[in-house]
Order: sequence, then structure tokens, then C-alpha cells
Amino acid sequence: MEKTIKRMPLYLSAVVMVLLFFALMPVNVIKASALTATVNNETAFKAAVESYKNGTVNITGDFRISTDITVKYPMTIDMKGHTITLNDNYCLKFDPNEGNTVTITGNGTFKGKNSGAIIKLYKGKISFLNGKVINDFATTDLNLGYAFLADSSNYLQNITITEGDFYSNVPIQASTSVGEGHVTIDKNSCYFSSGLTGTASAHMIVFPQTTNMGIMVAGNTVTAAISKDILGDGVFDYDPTNKTLYVRGDYTGTAKEVIRNVSVDKLTIRTTGNKLTNTLSGTIAYTRTPS
Repeated sequence: MEKTIKRMPLYLSAVVMVLLFFALMPVNVIKASALTATVNNETAFKAAVESYKNGTVNITGDFRISTDITVKYPMTIDMKGHTITLNDNYCLKFDPNEGNTVTITGNGTFKGKNSGAIIKLYKGKISFLNGKVINDFATTDLNLGYAFLADSSNYLQNITITEGDFYSNVPIQASTSVGEGHVTIDKNSCYFSSGLTGTASAHMIVFPQTTNMGIMVAGNTVTAAISKDILGDGVFDYDPTNKTLYVRGDYTGTAKEVIRNVSVDKLTIRTTGNKLTNTLSGTIAYTRTPS
């Protein structure tokens, strides 16, 4: 008896061919979209930073952390202006492994009280684009109470700051040398340090060089790049950490308006010998009396 062999309909043949094509396709041809997490509490933050490799963690609310948390992968943490407060003696640990970078942006704040540091790097790199770090740990021991630390001195130079505002027991030192508290300042930025050590209020600010400081001297808009010697003659310099303009000699130029406070709230001007001259608010100008 002869058996009749039925042919598969053409449309089914086409479906089978398409399925075979995708079945044989290499897995890495199909790429998943970038991971993005939105978090506003400790539990969600911990889950995100421990799993979102090459993703973005968006902070959408202030919250408190009650345990050490480790950022395990390269990613971007966008603070979106919010504050993460760590309970006493806890820190954020960064361990994205060699060659990987965690980027911090969004002008947020990390704050706590830790004898070590608020942010601690193990391996990899941290790129701190902007924001604030506050360590309220105060002690007369100047080997304690940092904003940033690295588990090994070999990694200290892997903490790069572009812009930020930092308070700690010991001022963060901007240097390419190795040692506790030393970080790398972006080549296009300037840094300023002031404050008393051993008080949790030692202060460092980092600005991009083009940042307008809000004052003018002899017609020159003072930017971060020129603020440490505004006219190039050693007479005027400005410290934004304490909003103070220092006058260290006589002005011999011809500009009638020597100092103009454009936007600095409570600007202090000190003359040679650190004598307080005046405290200014608003738009106020010091003019030169014509001879």
C-alpha cells in the first residue's frame, strides 16, 4: 500500500525557517537596553547598586542608610539634588573592580559621622562630577575623619573630583602624590581649602576654572582660574570657602571702580595684616578717588 506524503503549507515553511534563524543566531547579537533604577529608600538603593552593571541609579528622595552598602559595578548615580544620610560609623563602599568607574552626579549630598570616611574606594575609580560630602566626625587625631578614603593608597589617585563642596575633620588634599586624603582634581578645575582641622569643619571647594566667583576687580570678572592672583601682581586674591577677598598691597592701576560685589552674599574684604575692612552684601562697589 502506498502512503501519501503531504507537503507542509508554504506559510508554515516560512514560519519554521524564521524560528530556525533566531534559534541559530548568536545570543550576543540581541542586546538588552541600559538599566535604570529609580530609588528613594535604603532597600531599593542597596538592591540597585549591587546589581545594575553599567546602569543608572536615579535618587528621587532623601533617605537614611543604616548599614554599609557596596557599589559593586560601574554605573552612574544621579543624586538629583537629594541627600543620603548614613548612620554613625557607616560608609558607602565602592568596589567596581579594576578599570571600572562609578560616576556621581546630580548635585546631591552624602553626609554622616565616620572615623574613617563617608566614601571609601576599594578597587576601580570614582568620578565625582558635583555634589557635597560631609563627615561630622571631629577629633584632634588628624588621621581620622575624611570625606574620601581608599582601602589601598594605590587607589587614592583614582578618586577624581570635577566640582564639589566637602567638609571633614581633615581637609581633602588635592595632589598627585599618594597618601591618606589625597585625591585628584580634574585638570580643568581649581580647588580652595580652608577651615580648622580637628573640628569636622575643614572645608574644600572645587570649581571648574570658568566658574564666575560673583565679584569684579578693576573691571575683571573673577573666575576660579584667576581667583588666586586676580590681576597677576599678587595684590588681590579671593577665597570662596569663606567668601573673602584679600588685598595684600596697594592697587596702582587706573581703574576707577576697583572692587565690585556682584552676587556674593556677605562678602568679606581683608587688607594686609588680615585686618577686616568691611562686610558687603548685594551689589556694592569700592571706587578709587581720582588724584
